[in-house]
Amino acid sequence: MQPGDSLVTFSSLRTLFIESANFAALLESVCQLKHLRYLSLRSCTDISRLPENIHELKFLQHINLEGCGGIVKLPDSIVKLRGLRYLSTNDTHVNSIPRGFRALTNLWVLFGFPTYMDGDWCSLEELGPLSQLKELGLKSLENVLEASSIAKARVGAKQYLTALTLECSSRLGDDGLLKARVSNEEQQKIEVVFDVICPLPCLEYLDIKGYFGRQLPRWMMWTTKVPLENLRTLWMTDLSCCTQLPDGLCRLPCLEFLQVNRAPTIKSVGDEFLQPRSQRHHHSSQTMVGFPKLHTLILSGMLEWEEWGWQEKVQAMPALEEFFLKNCKLGYIPPGLSTHARVMK
Repeated sequence: MQPGDSLVTFSSLRTLFIESANFAALLESVCQLKHLRYLSLRSCTDISRLPENIHELKFLQHINLEGCGGIVKLPDSIVKLRGLRYLSTNDTHVNSIPRGFRALTNLWVLFGFPTYMDGDWCSLEELGPLSQLKELGLKSLENVLEASSIAKARVGAKQYLTALTLECSSRLGDDGLLKARVSNEEQQKIEVVFDVICPLPCLEYLDIKGYFGRQLPRWMMWTTKVPLENLRTLWMTDLSCCTQLPDGLCRLPCLEFLQVNRAPTIKSVGDEFLQPRSQRHHHSSQTMVGFPKLHTLILSGMLEWEEWGWQEKVQAMPALEEFFLKNCKLGYIPPGLSTHARVMK
């Protein structure tokens, strides 16, 4: 691609996929592709924006800007693309969205949505009317000042939502340790924000990154009124201040994959990880087996973890195929694990 090149000769183009290329020279001619439905500019690091007249692509349904680190802002006219179904700004520096984003009511997939405040207005409010969302990724959630702002996003009312990513800026350094002290006020505020999110049981995939509360959200626990009974995949990364894993994960009937990566303040994993408190003192033939469908368990970067309570009679993880353990102080593998899983250290 050379300066002066143009896409105008491809006037019937429906799909344009560019990856790891210098695309800035062709950027302005994109809007001449009047029939374009699919636009993916992955890792095109020389572009810093989308054309301001992007709204002229009236049939555009898919925009992927993943890895375009030079992009910091979306054009205001993007809110006129009423047919847009997919938008990803993952791994970019987009830190704001135009007001009126709520007009994109046909969106199914939205990744890398930035949380920021502008006076009394919070960007999350724009998500409220987007009732068709199936996959949603929110970042910079530490910027929420009031729980009412996240409530207006109405995550808990999105009945088609099957995948959710919740991200805060990590408080951990490259060594996996806390970079700076997190105040009690900061911890309490982020705990309230995450508690309000409360997705519906249709959720199948959950990814939590950079969370710095002491306790994970209550809606993750089986004891909640609306448990995540369809959850299949759970990732938790950079839990800088969490002191324990949530109770009741063991009762999620569909959970197949669980990964905890970098949780330096967890020192002990108790019996409640494998068996709910309500069952611990009841010996019944109908007692539920913990983690009935879990086939992959990855525990990494739990630097202070040295104790794992596992009673001999407790049945758990009968389907486990792979157990990966790295960077912790745990001196033993519970006998119930080693008999039926391939253990990697």
